[in-house]
Amino acid sequence: MTQKYKCLLLVRISTTKQLQESDSPEHQIRRGLAFAEKRYGYTRDQVFILTEAWSGRREDRPCLDQALDMVEQHSLEHLFVYDIDRLTRAGAAHYELLKRKFKAAGCEIADVKGIIQPDSNTLEGSGGQFGGDFTYDWSVFAASEKAEVLEAQMAKDEARKILGRTVPVLIQNAQMGRTNRVAPFGFQNIKIIDESGKPQPSKSPCESEARFVRRIFEGVAAGKDIRHLCDELNGLGFQTRMVRRWNADHSQVIGKRGGNHLTPRAARELVERTVYAGFICEKWTHGFPVLANHEGLVSLELWNRANRGKWRIMKDAQSPTGWHRINTRDCLKRRAYLRAREDFPFKKHVRCSTCGKPMKAGYSRSRNGNRYGYYQCSRGHKQVSQGQEALHKELRAYLQDLCFDDATGAKFETNLREAWVEKVGGLNKHLAAASAEVSRLREDADSLFEKIKIAQHPGIISRLEQEYEDLHQRIKLLEAKRDEKEYSEADMNRAIKWARHLVEHLDELIMDTDDDGLRSAFWSLVFETDPSLSDIKNRTAQLSVLVRVKGALESGNGDLVGQAVFGLNQIAAELARWAERFTDHHIALEPHMPFNPHLESTTLPRAA
Repeated sequence: MTQKYKCLLLVRISTTKQLQESDSPEHQIRRGLAFAEKRYGYTRDQVFILTEAWSGRREDRPCLDQALDMVEQHSLEHLFVYDIDRLTRAGAAHYELLKRKFKAAGCEIADVKGIIQPDSNTLEGSGGQFGGDFTYDWSVFAASEKAEVLEAQMAKDEARKILGRTVPVLIQNAQMGRTNRVAPFGFQNIKIIDESGKPQPSKSPCESEARFVRRIFEGVAAGKDIRHLCDELNGLGFQTRMVRRWNADHSQVIGKRGGNHLTPRAARELVERTVYAGFICEKWTHGFPVLANHEGLVSLELWNRANRGKWRIMKDAQSPTGWHRINTRDCLKRRAYLRAREDFPFKKHVRCSTCGKPMKAGYSRSRNGNRYGYYQCSRGHKQVSQGQEALHKELRAYLQDLCFDDATGAKFETNLREAWVEKVGGLNKHLAAASAEVSRLREDADSLFEKIKIAQHPGIISRLEQEYEDLHQRIKLLEAKRDEKEYSEADMNRAIKWARHLVEHLDELIMDTDDDGLRSAFWSLVFETDPSLSDIKNRTAQLSVLVRVKGALESGNGDLVGQAVFGLNQIAAELARWAERFTDHHIALEPHMPFNPHLESTTLPRAA
């Protein structure tokens, strides 16, 4: 753009079709040039014409940015439009924003219809004989400001009315199996006469393209390799449809595009389109398939076979259209990253250090073809990864550090027995007190029953019966609580033996087993919560109560009974949890011994 231009004429048409077939652009240009010459004295050579084919409801039109850049770079004085609705249909607020931007750049907006008037100063003549007039931001305004705002808002309302008349018709057409859009590959748009005698949009096969579509569906349904299928069809002359290519403002054709070969991605996308089976399935049908008013290129059976494992169209009496498209991938509900794998046994046990979710696992392949396994996570953050062998080595070393030696294991078992004896002694006192209370309540209940038998007044009988019912409820509650506190001595004895065996063989039982359920059971006995990568590296994982006592036992201060941090209730609950885990998975104390849930080892000493 040379410096000879002094102003800008903006010509806007909503669609490319209007731009090419309507006389509106020429009409806007003719009237705009005449207005610029008559009102401001600009010649044709001084007016730069900027044409666009965009909807006026869009606030991010490239042409507006281009016009503002030209005004700022070349100091253009005026921007002409045929009408305010040619500048914008986004409403009064957007119009005022545009006017402020162009005014700040030193450019005045004017329209051919004469609604926009020049600014005036209410302090005109205030300078008097002393000098020029005074101006303030509030004193300079356009007398037509209200009319401009009203016109801009009316333009927005008019656009809403136009869309309100056309879009419902398009929605209705889609829900009745008709489409007005560009025909997909393999079809051509036609008009048919429906039952009402009116012409309606429809489609018919374009045989030069349809034969390739059928071959694609047949090949995919037969299980052919998608790359080989594409090479075969490209060898037979497959080419994408040729279409015209427009310039940036859609004002003229600058070339053509298309004529490309079939790619695997394009083939997969084509196979998933329901229109080839004779159905319309889109936003305006709320995702339900609707039988189109034209035949498909392939049968429904062939479409379902080609989309097996992805989509399936089937009849559904509860659907508003009588058909339903099922996403079979959602039905499977696959969460592969939570599945156990023999080569990555800890993927669901080790958490990400950043997001705290279970780690994923997989292999990467180097240029020389070697595969390298690693645990990784990148859910919304920078990837965190650890090599497969490195993590397994780190875990084994951590578990070996937690293992008890024979001497520590003996102390461990002794302390557990002492803790249990103390716990049983306290329980005996509570149980005796609970039994005495139950006996007393039963005596009270018997006494009430005798009173009921000799009572005569109905009110007294009713009150005594209520008291009798309340006593029975209290007796039931006390008996239930008493039964909850009765622990099986044999179960606790086996749990202590199993606990010692586990803490002396942590690395073997967790790292060397092939049973994922067994590994998960052992893992939950060692760790209170699943550790993260950083917890394993820094040895800061939250260990279970009985595993944490190793340090105290090794230092000679392993008196579980005397340590407040390891309370008797906590130890008893942990032993019960361990006994439950071992029993659920039928784990024997020694590998060569069959599991016997009724086997009792050395009897625990009874509390006094």
